[in-house]
Amino acid sequence: MNKILENYRLNLEKETKLKVPKFDHLSTHTAKILTVLQDPGHSGAEISGVCSIDNDDPTANKLKEILENLNIDRTNVLFWNFYASYGLDIDKLNLDQKNFWAEKLNELVNLMPNLICIISLRNKSWDGFRYFKNEKLIRLIYGPHPSKRSMLQSGAEKKLISAWKKVKKLI
Repeated sequence: MNKILENYRLNLEKETKLKVPKFDHLSTHTAKILTVLQDPGHSGAEISGVCSIDNDDPTANKLKEILENLNIDRTNVLFWNFYASYGLDIDKLNLDQKNFWAEKLNELVNLMPNLICIISLRNKSWDGFRYFKNEKLIRLIYGPHPSKRSMLQSGAEKKLISAWKKVKKLI
């Protein structure tokens, strides 16, 4: 367990008084890539309590498959959510709340000294980046959400793989 990430998570829970999933056991703050999904709801993270590609759900399975196929070492990738806690109704968040979550993500980014790229997966995650200050001028890449439903949309899987190929070139 990476103590820096665990302290970040515990502080986030304390500040929000909301439940936040744990980081994957292979996650480290020295990762080069930050993968940002929307939120931990309706996913394997709700069952396991961990934001991980080892979860038993289609999103985790698709991400694991892509990383393996592109030979991306998963220790180079930190998986997280823009809206990091369970139980949020993202469609009802006000501007202050969106700015709050963007600042919390910025705090995580500032803990990552080797970060070279953020890949945002899903429209609501990508939309959150409108509020993200990106003080470190980290490259942002968009990809469709790797859920089973999203992958059924025309060209979605090709776009997702293309986004990860861009990430691969950076590392």
